Amino acid sequence: MTSGTHGSVGLRFSKVDGKTQVERAWQNEKQIAQTTVVRAGDYLYGSTGYDPFLVTAIHAATGKVAWQQGGFSPANLVAADGKLLLLDYDGVLALGTAGPEGFRVHSKASVLEAQAFTPPAVSGQTLYLRDQKRILAIDLGKPD
Repeated sequence: MTSGTHGSVGLRFSKVDGKTQVERAWQNEKQIAQTTVVRAGDYLYGSTGYDPFLVTAIHAATGKVAWQQGGFSPANLVAADGKLLLLDYDGVLALGTAGPEGFRVHSKASVLEAQAFTPPAVSGQTLYLRDQKRILAIDLGKPD
């Protein structure tokens, strides 16, 4: 969970006598507000901060920040086929691999206009993106 003013909190859910129990697992000062958070492996990836905005990796079990990387405006992420797709508010789309050491960008292109606030969506081999004027469908299938 995250708040625009109070950082992030990790919650642990369990069942005791058939009832769901919730406890705080960790808390940190990193705010991931108004963007998506993706869990891939042991890490949560999201966009944190404010000027500069940073792609951030947080260890899901401990809340410890593994790394932060600039180069994007606030961004929404989606995981697909072992990679992360990132669409920032300026309309920049990036494909990369994230892990405990950092975010390796494989490709990056400006595909939409600014104010691309809608998170990307993947269905089958198609990536859907949208800004305030257009919707794009990008075939992610392997070239023939």
